[in-house]
Amino acid sequence: MCAPFYLPLMLTLEESDMSWTIQHSDSLRCVECSFSGVCTNEDIRDATSRAIATGRECQAYNYLVDTSQIDYKGTIFTLFDLPANQYEDEGLHRESRIAIVLPANKKSKEDALFYETASVNRGWNVKSFESRLKAIDWLCSR
Repeated sequence: MCAPFYLPLMLTLEESDMSWTIQHSDSLRCVECSFSGVCTNEDIRDATSRAIATGRECQAYNYLVDTSQIDYKGTIFTLFDLPANQYEDEGLHRESRIAIVLPANKKSKEDALFYETASVNRGWNVKSFESRLKAIDWLCSR
């Protein structure tokens, strides 16, 4: 059994109050990643690395990514790089399913939908949802 891993990210940039947590959920059989506040390119890359490592450690292939409280200030190039390079480089299992709970912020939501399209176009099983419950239902449907 894997122990939950919580990591509040402390940033030195004054304009950033981003935080994220990663934990393995035995009940949902997935890795949960939750974001809140301002999010940068570095935040996304770091959280992705920690989530992939947790999934590998816990042998979990499903990921629940809650971005409902995010204010994404990064670039679409970073979002494109996740499925194009980082997932493979860090050993994300190809059978993984990634459910995204969409942000409330309009621009961040557009960025999340871009990420979903970029991921699907590269063969990753990523789907976005307006609610956490629908995302969980999808993850647990197989």
